[in-house]
Amino acid sequence: MTVYDSCVHVASENIECSKKEHCHVILGSKSTCKNKRCVCRPFHHLHKKQCIKNRDLHDVCEHDHQCYCGQDCIDRIGCINNTCTCRDGYKSYSIRRCIVDPFHRVEIPPVAVMQSPNNRATKIDCILLYIVAILIFFNKP
Repeated sequence: MTVYDSCVHVASENIECSKKEHCHVILGSKSTCKNKRCVCRPFHHLHKKQCIKNRDLHDVCEHDHQCYCGQDCIDRIGCINNTCTCRDGYKSYSIRRCIVDPFHRVEIPPVAVMQSPNNRATKIDCILLYIVAILIFFNKP
């Protein structure tokens, strides 16, 4: 387990504290005071300035923000059919992580190719089609 799996420091808020009750007023009851800074308790994360309990992969959920697999993994997990699930293009690794799925195939929709007068695609048509396919592949969330 890494630090970002269990606790998110509220660096952007930079809230000083001397006891956890100071943090509760600002970040809610799931926060605490650690090293004179307000942080979320272990296995909780910050959402809209409130500390909420992490939901791991396969846990029941109602909203995307409940599912959490680390600060670097926020865009990889979501609440799909009321279950915390790795998003398309990612796969589960242990009970808390979503990693890139190297075998994920991107479906490229058919593209109409303009043809030259003799019904053959020109070289520039092929190059443009290739560029469109690359853009679709790399812009997929």
